[in-house]
Amino acid sequence: MKRHTSLIDRPMFRAASLVLWLSIGMVGCQPIGPSPEWLGINTHWSARTLEAQNGGEADLDDELELLKDLHIRHVRAPLMDWAAIESVSDAGPDWSATDRIVRKAQRMGVKLVAVCPGVPPWAQTAEGLPDPDRIEQFADFVRRFVERYDGDGRRDMPGLQRPIEHFELAFDLSRVEPDAYAAWVSAFADAVKTAAPRATVILGGLTNPGLDPCDPNGRRRPDDFARLLDAMALDHGNAMPFDVVGFSCFPLQCLPVPDPFNTATGYLRKAMADRSFVRPLWMTAYGQNVNQSHPDGQAADLVKWTLTARTLDVDRMFLHALTDVEPPGRPRGAFGLAYRVMNDHTAIRRKAFEAVAVLAERLSKQSIVTYRLPGLYMLTSREEPTYVLWRPDIHEPPHFELNGWWEVTGLDGRSSVILGLNIQSEPEPIYLRQSKSPF
Repeated sequence: MKRHTSLIDRPMFRAASLVLWLSIGMVGCQPIGPSPEWLGINTHWSARTLEAQNGGEADLDDELELLKDLHIRHVRAPLMDWAAIESVSDAGPDWSATDRIVRKAQRMGVKLVAVCPGVPPWAQTAEGLPDPDRIEQFADFVRRFVERYDGDGRRDMPGLQRPIEHFELAFDLSRVEPDAYAAWVSAFADAVKTAAPRATVILGGLTNPGLDPCDPNGRRRPDDFARLLDAMALDHGNAMPFDVVGFSCFPLQCLPVPDPFNTATGYLRKAMADRSFVRPLWMTAYGQNVNQSHPDGQAADLVKWTLTARTLDVDRMFLHALTDVEPPGRPRGAFGLAYRVMNDHTAIRRKAFEAVAVLAERLSKQSIVTYRLPGLYMLTSREEPTYVLWRPDIHEPPHFELNGWWEVTGLDGRSSVILGLNIQSEPEPIYLRQSKSPF
């Protein structure tokens, strides 16, 4: 009897089904397109957030999709979290959640900066210094973490395609005295370099350096960086055990400062010059919260601050938050470009999200930023220049005239062609490119 071959048995159908299945599986996993290499953003991705009861996995997928529309692929995240990976030291590390984050990120083309959120309390002395009997346990954890994600082919995470190259210790130094942090970062840097000699060690946790602190009675002081360098010099001389100086700057967090980024970067560079060494500067966090009286001010300020800081030779910068990290009402609550009403709901995009997306898309094509006048910056590459214009906060803004026709684009990406004589600077930035008459 003749055997009838079912449709499913046919090789051609099986191949077509496989292609269809793969195409369905790739939906939502397409890599991020062109992105500025010097612009990134902070997230709260870690093992503890991924395994949260209220949809941590869905939140991660949602935020990866946000990054695609934001045109940003550089992410700084608290991945090196001892409390989440190896909270029970005798049980050994649990890499499963962190591995899932790294795998999902690499499928999207995301480049990660791994932050160790803080120094472990269990390994400290009463003075905050590393406990000689316990610091090696922490250093061993750092070495194993770096070794797992450094991409050198030795003890790597299975399936690792995009190595993590940058590592940072501590989000905030205000709770650690400079001499104590100097000892911690030395141990941290030694552990990182032992596992991956070419990795970048970021000296982080400096908040508003050189600027008066919000709380004058607190532990943070404007000269913390200089004190930290002096403490390191006692052990290392000028061979500082870090590759990059990372600092955060929140211009509206404290008393008004006319030029906060210039003040902060100038202080950091002078402190290094006084000690005869130099390191690149990374602004590891900057931003503004959503003000109830002016909810759209966040969008305009982030565009202005990004361009301003870049012209001060800040090599990389990371916006403070992709989504709100803390509930609204806290001091660092509504800083995100997006927010969730409920943890398991899709993120809602603020005006700042669209404003940064428009800026990042332009910077991916015209990445060179040049200061021209107060409130006037130029973006260049091989294309015709794009100018970014706003009314600066000074008593007498400079006078300028534009001739001919110009394409004018707002923070929301909407464009129109306007005669140059009719263009006025406003507090909110606009993008200008020369155009032809629309008539």
